Amino acid sequence: MSAMKEIAGDLRISRVTTTSQVVTALRDRILRGDIAPGTRLREFEVAEALGVSRNTLREAMRDLVNEGLLTHRMHQGTSVAALSAEDARDLYRARRVLETAALRTLGAAISEKVLTQLADQANAVGQALERSEMASAVAADSAFHAELVAVLGSTRVSEFHSGLLRELRLGLYRVDQTRGVHAEDWAAQHKDLVRLLRAGDKKGAERLLTRHLDDAEQELLNALAEETPEAKEGRE
Repeated sequence: MSAMKEIAGDLRISRVTTTSQVVTALRDRILRGDIAPGTRLREFEVAEALGVSRNTLREAMRDLVNEGLLTHRMHQGTSVAALSAEDARDLYRARRVLETAALRTLGAAISEKVLTQLADQANAVGQALERSEMASAVAADSAFHAELVAVLGSTRVSEFHSGLLRELRLGLYRVDQTRGVHAEDWAAQHKDLVRLLRAGDKKGAERLLTRHLDDAEQELLNALAEETPEAKEGRE
């Protein structure tokens, strides 16, 4: 079985497929880590594996390039985007600016609706970790931070922040494999953030949020540093 057919698994796109369905199918597999960062996507093999035309696949790939999940280079083809250590540092630098700004925007009285939404996602993180469902935990973590940034009331800022989280998902699947050591602290930090906000301690919440992001950044940098040359070569 070819590598591309193995990637596709039992997924087959129906004859009434649209480009958006192909985009969704590939995006899900990339974000779950089924297709590793740096993997070259050979057009003919992927189209055949998914049961779609090469024109449809090209359109889908262009959309994913625009999302930052794929990269295309002349004479080299299309590959799943791969995070560098500098990429990771820059992404977390941007997250700190946006998310700490959101905390300061909350004001003295935080609405119960916002607190409830944050608490729900914090609980979802903890429950997913208890079940060892790391992909679900990462998704809940992303939803938690998206809810936080949403208080800024800017669709553009929220969309930009969502883009940062999508890019980070390319590296976070590697952290998932070793997250168990820090899972308890990671889950507790979300709940502690909600507790501090409910108590009106925004300065304490900002300090905790900064530490939370610092810890997450360091875990990702450690995971990127641990990748062996052999692992990189295996994606070529």
